[in-house]
Amino acid sequence: MVRLIGADSNSTIKDNSSNNDSLIQVDSGSTLILDNLTLEGGLNGVYGTRNSNVLFDNVNINNFTNRGISIHDSSYLGVDEGGVNILGNNAERGINLSTGSSGWIYNAVISNVKRGITVYGGSMTYIKNFNITGGEVGISVGASKFLKFLEYYFEE
Repeated sequence: MVRLIGADSNSTIKDNSSNNDSLIQVDSGSTLILDNLTLEGGLNGVYGTRNSNVLFDNVNINNFTNRGISIHDSSYLGVDEGGVNILGNNAERGINLSTGSSGWIYNAVISNVKRGITVYGGSMTYIKNFNITGGEVGISVGASKFLKFLEYYFEE
């Protein structure tokens, strides 16, 4: 498990690959927690695969060219109350879940991507709050589940 916590709102991790590689890759059952950070550039901002867990709280992902967050192969995406702000560089997708992955997204703001959120290949995600602007398709689901979290109040 690795936890990266920014000291303040100026804490940034920047791409050095000229957008040819993922800025951060999580693989083989690893867990990554990102908190109070800005990620700049990369082909993909964060790429999680093969049973990994990727957790976000108060994270900005900017200027990637393919996918802001890409979760594959039975991996898990968690976005807490602090949320993620995803601003692509005319990129393909903001958040992508595929191949049996799952997620819980509390807050997400996504812009300047062709597809805001995609869920494919037997994946599923719950989402509470989201705002998707400036793209061709807001949400795309294929052979998967995209579930809006609803709060229920019971009175005794």
